[in-house]
Amino acid sequence: MESNGVSWLHGDVSRKMWHNLWPQVPASEVPIKHVTNGIHVRTWLSPDIAFTLDRYLGENWMSHPADQSVWGKRRPDSR
Repeated sequence: MESNGVSWLHGDVSRKMWHNLWPQVPASEVPIKHVTNGIHVRTWLSPDIAFTLDRYLGENWMSHPADQSVWGKRRPDSR
């Protein structure tokens, strides 16, 4: 049997809370793990911040976030 807490902290608290079901193992080894949730970036960013990132970084910041060249300083197109 395996269960998940939501965050690392929730997993830690849950292992301590449910330790009485596995008294023969240390609380840190109770079979409850944690899952760190990801986020949908566009949902969490305000429209103003998304606009600014698009303007200064181009749209690759969203599709290639690990590409360090995307995060270099750029100036917006001057028109």
